[in-house]
Parts: sequence; structure tokens; C-alpha cells
Amino acid sequence: MPHRSKVNIRDVAKASGFSVYTVSSVLNNKGDISQETSNKVREVAQKLNYNILGSLAAARNITTRSIGIVLPNSNCFHHAFYSRAISTLTAKASSQNFDCRFLTEEDLQRKLDPGQSEGLHELGCGSILVFCPRQDYKTYIMQLLNRGIIVALVRRKMPPQPGLLQVVDNDSENMHILLNHVHDSLGKRRIIMVGNKHTPKSSGARNKTFLDFTSKNLPESDTLLTTEQDWEDPKKVDGFRTFILNGAPPHIYCWTDDAAVAVLLRVISLGLSVPQDVTLSGYNDDPAAGYAIPGITTMRIPVEEMIESACEFLFENIQSTEFPAASKKNFSHKLIKRASTGFKEASLS
Repeated sequence: MPHRSKVNIRDVAKASGFSVYTVSSVLNNKGDISQETSNKVREVAQKLNYNILGSLAAARNITTRSIGIVLPNSNCFHHAFYSRAISTLTAKASSQNFDCRFLTEEDLQRKLDPGQSEGLHELGCGSILVFCPRQDYKTYIMQLLNRGIIVALVRRKMPPQPGLLQVVDNDSENMHILLNHVHDSLGKRRIIMVGNKHTPKSSGARNKTFLDFTSKNLPESDTLLTTEQDWEDPKKVDGFRTFILNGAPPHIYCWTDDAAVAVLLRVISLGLSVPQDVTLSGYNDDPAAGYAIPGITTMRIPVEEMIESACEFLFENIQSTEFPAASKKNFSHKLIKRASTGFKEASLS
């Protein structure tokens, strides 16, 4: 990836045949130029790889104190896991006198649409943090980098690029830590997996690791694959109760802490006890896992630390006239043992 574009407004004016004033008005979205002329200017600017936010100096001037955060969709704003990222970002940004702009992946892709150039101007950010994206994030991150916007990508991977920091963890590696604890330390030989609404076999690295681990270590008859929705179906839940009671106490692994809390309540409603009749674990270490009774054993994803690291990169480089080198920072998860697997938690004094 080259340095930010060196093409300026005069280059675009010369190539398009319009005046500098006209080109400036179009690219700064002043609204006093006809649509036909605007389309021609933007077409030429795109061919010349001109930074649509304007000259680099002007873009830095406008966006220096603004950082964007991109989340998969609007539902994430109400989800505990994503709220941890949002609250950390806003606190960190506020401490450095930056403001935050919140976007969904759909918002960002719409603003990056070549036919919606004014949308990118309204973006108003010289740097963006992309957190746990689900769509074709590699494409839109490259578009951002090509337009002179620094990016910190958190919890996903792509080929290294100048201007891009990747803050990564390893779900498969860390899932093995949890499974080894369940299998070796707890001695569990019967396990129920609670995946997301999709079929467990396509639910991501954690569930794929689970399937690989159990296929090597447990008989198929002692492994039960379920989804969150299954635990809302009374008929299926009766079958889960039969499985739990028909043999040695099993372990229930849930792909998130939210799912673990829901399953915990369902298990209790069946007249079963945790951890006596069944042990239980979640993943993420969201607040709900610690507030539940009993507290839920989980793997802690260091969301706060990852976001802080991304922010430091963005703060450090947002005013630079050159892209920083491609970089990566690695983080590990941590096993948090609580009463749902029999761990004796300290009592409150």
C-alpha cells in the first residue's frame, strides 16, 4: 500500500476541465454545483485516486479529534460484549479529548459507495476502530486505507497493510484451555454444547474446536449438540433433562455468557442444581457471568485491554502525514473459575 494520495485539487481540475473552485465545491459537498458536473468531477477524482475527503491537510484539520468505531449492526449497541468495547473506547477517547462516531458495517459500506461520495465526507474521521466485523471487512478496510484513514482491526485478521493495526486473539487456542479444564481438571466425560442460532458445525472457531476435541476424546453418544433456541423449546428441554440425569453429571458449555445465563435459569427451572447435577461454563466474561448465582465459569476475552491498545495506536498516528507501518498485537484469554464448576469463591465480608 503506497503513502496517502499525492493528487491535489488542481490535478483533478486539470484532468476534468473544470475550475479549481468547481472541483473544490464538489469534493467538499457545498451543494452549489449541478449533479451532472458533480458526477463528472467525482469520476475523475476516483480515477486519479484522489482522497475524497479533500487534501490531506484539510482532512487532518477536520478529523483530528474524531475516532470512529464500526460494529456489525445496531443490535450490538445493546449487547454486553460490545458494550464493553464501546465504554472502553469512549472513556479512553474522552481522556485524550477525542470524540467518537459510531457506525454499523452497513453504514460504513454505504458511505464508501462510489456513488455516495458525500457520505465519506460526512464520515468525519481520520481513524477508525473496527470491532469484531462479520461482513466483507477486508474490502471496506482496504477502501478506508486507500482514502487515507488509519484503521485498527480488533479480533479479526487480514493481510498486513501500512496504516493498519491488527489486535488479535486466538479463539481455537483459548478454547482448548477451557476444554482441557473441563475434561482433565473436572473429569467430565459427558458434555452438552450450546451454540448460536446457526447449526453448531458452522458457529465459528470455538465450536469447531469443540467438535474436534470431543470427537477425539469422547464417545459420540456422550456429546450433545444444541443451540440457544433449542433451550426455549419445552419438548427438547425435557430431552436434555433426561440426558443430564442418565449417567455421570455432564458439563454444559455455552458459546457466550448470555447463553450460559439463559441455560442456567432453564436448568434450575427443571429442578436440577448447578454444579451438583451439571456443571456449566460460558465464554467472554461479560458482567452477567459474575453476577449470576452461582457465578459462571468462563473464558475472559480481554476486550478492554484490546480496545485500549487500538486507541493508543490511533491516538499516536492520527496526525501523522505518513501511514505507520503494518503492525499486530496478540492477546490471550484467561480461564475464570467460578461456582458453576464447583470452584469455591471467596465470600463477601
